[in-house]
Amino acid sequence: MHSLLTRSGWIGTGIGLLLLTGCASSLRPPYYFNEVLVVNKTGVILNEVRIRDVERNRVFECDNVAPNGICSNTFRPRPYEGNPIEISWAAGGETRQSEAFVAKVPDFLDQGRPVRGVLVLGRAGGAEAFFEQSSRHKE
Repeated sequence: MHSLLTRSGWIGTGIGLLLLTGCASSLRPPYYFNEVLVVNKTGVILNEVRIRDVERNRVFECDNVAPNGICSNTFRPRPYEGNPIEISWAAGGETRQSEAFVAKVPDFLDQGRPVRGVLVLGRAGGAEAFFEQSSRHKE
């Protein structure tokens, strides 16, 4: 699990998630992802949730996510490159942003099936991010 520094303190995460990449993976074995999922457990409306691939400057965004709501996007499977990412969001008038970090897909996931990146934003301003096997099959 990685630690991220935000304006409000440290948040824990293990995200390796995603980001909107498209070239061959340097990770061994190659993993593919086909979904990004943001879950709001903060109890307030979240605005401008962004997950940004620092190297490619590609962004996944959710404008507004209701309390206990979900924002997601599915797409054709693409290689996960393992580029550094940053996460930012606004809640209650306060903006929070992580430091750039690189996350890894757990070795126990099946490389023959795509994975999805999940970001859960919690009540105390923290975040938990992880990969899980996607229920959608690789095309």
